[in-house]
Amino acid sequence: MTASWGASFGMTYTFTVEGCPRPWTAQMRGARRSPGFLAMQAWQGAIQAAILETWDAAAGRSDVRLPLQGLVQLSMAFLFPIPKTCPSTAAARRRWLNSHTGRGDLTNLLKAAEDALARPHPVVGPMLIRNDSQVVKLTEVWKYWDVRPGGQGY
Repeated sequence: MTASWGASFGMTYTFTVEGCPRPWTAQMRGARRSPGFLAMQAWQGAIQAAILETWDAAAGRSDVRLPLQGLVQLSMAFLFPIPKTCPSTAAARRRWLNSHTGRGDLTNLLKAAEDALARPHPVVGPMLIRNDSQVVKLTEVWKYWDVRPGGQGY
């Protein structure tokens, strides 16, 4: 996943999370945690690690502290690795990729990512934003196959 955000639309920070995006999954009260829920939590942890790494790298050029205050605009791209079951010839691969939409619908991917931005981190407390209601604008939210050379299947 690649995401950019702008606090009060005055600055932009970009971070990238490697790995297969996981959609938001409900946790039933009192039930055991499902493998899908645990995978989503692991992916949210990867998002938080990427935020902290990017924020630490940018700390010298900004006096803004986490969590951000005010209105936030988000731009996200979810890149799914191409499965090993995908055909290898160019024409067949193109047809296959156009007919398969990947795991998770876009709204659930977005919801999981937004929750990771607002979920408290065990060490630093609130992450990027205090609440996902601070997100007032979504620009360029994409979901597509990662066709970069060397892309790994899952």
